[in-house]
Amino acid sequence: MKTIPILKFVLLLAIGARADSITFTEALKDKYACFTFEGERECGVQRSLKATIQASIKVPGLNEVEFADEDVVTLALGSQSITFTFADAESGSTRNRAVFLDQDCEEGPCEVLGRLTLSRSGDVMNLSASFNLDADASIVAVGHTEEAGSFSGPSEGITFQFSAGSVGPISRQVYYQGKTKITHKTVGTDEEEETIDLASVEVSGAADYTKPQTSVVFPKPNATYRADDSNLDVRIKATDNASVSEVFVALNDGEFLPAEAILDEEDEPTDHYLASLELAPGLNTLRTYAVDRDANVSRTNTQQVTYVIVQPLTLKTGPDGTVAGATSGQLLELNKRYKLSAKPDKNFLFERWVIESALHGTNTSNAAVLTFAMETNLAICASFITNKFLSITGSYNGLFAPTNDLGEAVVALTNAGFVTLKLTGQGRFSGQLLLAGGRHPFSGAANLDGTARVVITPKNQTVITLDLVFDLDEDGLNEGVSGTISRDGWVAAVQAVAAAARETVAALAGNYTFLIPGAPAEQADQEPAGDGAATAKLAANADFSMVGALGDGTAFSGAVPVSGRGEAPIFQKLYGGKGLLWGWTQFITNAPHLSASNLVWIKNSGILRPPIYTNGFAVTGVLNGARYVAPSAGSNAVDWPTTNGVVLLDGGNCTATSSNQVSLVNNKIKFLDGNTNRIKLTLTPRSGVITGTFRHPVTGRDSSIKGVLLQLPSPDGIGGGWFRGTTESGYLRLEQAPTVP
Repeated sequence: MKTIPILKFVLLLAIGARADSITFTEALKDKYACFTFEGERECGVQRSLKATIQASIKVPGLNEVEFADEDVVTLALGSQSITFTFADAESGSTRNRAVFLDQDCEEGPCEVLGRLTLSRSGDVMNLSASFNLDADASIVAVGHTEEAGSFSGPSEGITFQFSAGSVGPISRQVYYQGKTKITHKTVGTDEEEETIDLASVEVSGAADYTKPQTSVVFPKPNATYRADDSNLDVRIKATDNASVSEVFVALNDGEFLPAEAILDEEDEPTDHYLASLELAPGLNTLRTYAVDRDANVSRTNTQQVTYVIVQPLTLKTGPDGTVAGATSGQLLELNKRYKLSAKPDKNFLFERWVIESALHGTNTSNAAVLTFAMETNLAICASFITNKFLSITGSYNGLFAPTNDLGEAVVALTNAGFVTLKLTGQGRFSGQLLLAGGRHPFSGAANLDGTARVVITPKNQTVITLDLVFDLDEDGLNEGVSGTISRDGWVAAVQAVAAAARETVAALAGNYTFLIPGAPAEQADQEPAGDGAATAKLAANADFSMVGALGDGTAFSGAVPVSGRGEAPIFQKLYGGKGLLWGWTQFITNAPHLSASNLVWIKNSGILRPPIYTNGFAVTGVLNGARYVAPSAGSNAVDWPTTNGVVLLDGGNCTATSSNQVSLVNNKIKFLDGNTNRIKLTLTPRSGVITGTFRHPVTGRDSSIKGVLLQLPSPDGIGGGWFRGTTESGYLRLEQAPTVP
């Protein structure tokens, strides 16, 4: 609510007849006038006023009573009326009450009790006062003085004039007469009316009721003000049909303060005003209004602006990468969340963020995308390092199994298996595990130190945790991938090797045959005695493929890359996932041949196909193999000093070892003795595969024989293979005949 200036009223009393009512009519209407009367200049819009004063006179001789400035405390504007609230100067009370005044009377001091109210109805102001006065006193005049101030309706310059309907002195009347003259008339009972010309008069046209207007030029409506300083210079435009007197502005619930007019080049005020305000963080409400020279008040203009505190970000980057999302020195909103993305240059990797905060100290993050909340004095640094993964990208294949105190693998179907993965130049990888008859895919990203952890969660199974280590040593050896795989309380050591480059295996490429020797014949009732036999090929791209059968006749096949050191993991899931073949093979360059030690072959019990060894077994053996080169026409596949050899059959429910003399001419195997078991063997020179049959001495039926020939260095070229009996498997041996001394 706007404060209306305080009035000072003077109540003039004189001895005379009782005056029950006094009626006032002010005749100077609807004009803006300035006039000088009794040495004082008064200006304002002249509006219609009407008032009635009722008085009771009790004490004669009352001359004058003054309502002093300190007695008039508050002027409050209600919805339809203006109420003067007086207070006793000594008590300082602000409630509406009767005012006790001391006056001079002819016979001494007397006390007057009075109340004055002013009400408004449209443009008509009603002033009424009731007083308990001494007898025979009469009211002469009620008025206000300029030095006590003015109020907005009516404007300054209005003098309250009252006339009496009975005998006694009459108040002055000021009214407009014509367009150029203001007349002051004094009317009295004992004297004639007289008209007094004023010393000067200035009269302009009709009274101005037009209200001024304001608009906020800056900031724009609903604008967001981003700055590190809360002070905002608000620019306001104020216009009026005549002249703007003052412009006021308030922020939020604060008080209205005057705005300063902006001067032009000639130091004359323009219609623009400036006010400096201190914004609060968040949403702020600006309120402005203007007052013109005729005391017309504009409507209050309301506008909102959001203040966002911003601070500069200190951003540092290394020489080998860039950062997107913000720049160093950029002003960012406090407490707002932002993202920064690190992009390394070619042959480099993002290393980490270092965040230095006055609130939270120093912190780091390895994520390439950093999300942070802006703070004061925040500094962020992005660093980059040489990409060591570029030199070890490619495919990796390997095995895993728990180990004992000696570092030897302890292979079981539930905790040993095969791992394969591909590594990219950014350190990302994907692959799969073969474990317990299941296939478990995984993917992840290595840390900059080459470590990585991956958790696999198979459906309806316990989790599998991979802790991998990639060899980032810049020695050029590339030891591959090591680490552990854990599940259900067991921990298995993992080792995977990288596929060799083409030029690395060029000397080893070719066809191979290999044997996996079985158990001695006397143990054939417990584990297979047959020799597993297979053909293999090492391609120029380092892929090692094989096809064959184990010593119980179980077929297997597969392919895996060979490492640069000639290593290749062998892993075969057997018997529908209830068995396995697990171990490492090693190619020997100078032979060339291949071998394996600690080759583990497991078959669980209860497996009926093949229908032998249904109680299961777990054996550890070896693998022997050699490159196989098909013989040229007219030459044998093996270079025995003589063409004679011996064929041995044993195990497989045979009651004794069968031994027969043979000759090998033009790769034809010919039996030289009685051959009571009707053995027939055929060597395929192109592949080194041996096939045949014999009459089983126990069953009396023919049994199939399958094997391969190894071209071991002379004179060790041998053949081996397997056959099945009723409940056991047996072996085939083809070897050079012993030399007779």
